[in-house]
Amino acid sequence: MFHALPPGEQALRLAADPQTPFARTTRGRPTEAEKAALIASAANWLRVGQPVRIAGAPLTLDGDAGQRIGRTGVVWRLCSPVFADQVDVNLDLIAAERSEKVVFVELCDVEPIEVAALHATRPR
Repeated sequence: MFHALPPGEQALRLAADPQTPFARTTRGRPTEAEKAALIASAANWLRVGQPVRIAGAPLTLDGDAGQRIGRTGVVWRLCSPVFADQVDVNLDLIAAERSEKVVFVELCDVEPIEVAALHATRPR
């Protein structure tokens, strides 16, 4: 955690990135060309209702995003052009979960899965 670092290390990190230390990730922002290529590569499968698996997540200081890796769900909503490289995914309930969880995920972190494969992995 950021607050566990020595004051000198905190100062160096804040000088490198003045944004909130809790939102820091190891990924740089994609360029407009990289975003366009990513969106074009997903054009064949990206639609509302498409079953997807979360295959990756940016590394965060609190480790929260990494807990979603491997979860499955469906594309719930495509985002506006401002966030064209992001999607909302309605996660399938697991274990004792009782409420829906819709997460905002980068397009590079989701992969499409076949409907037959999705039904084969779900417990009955």
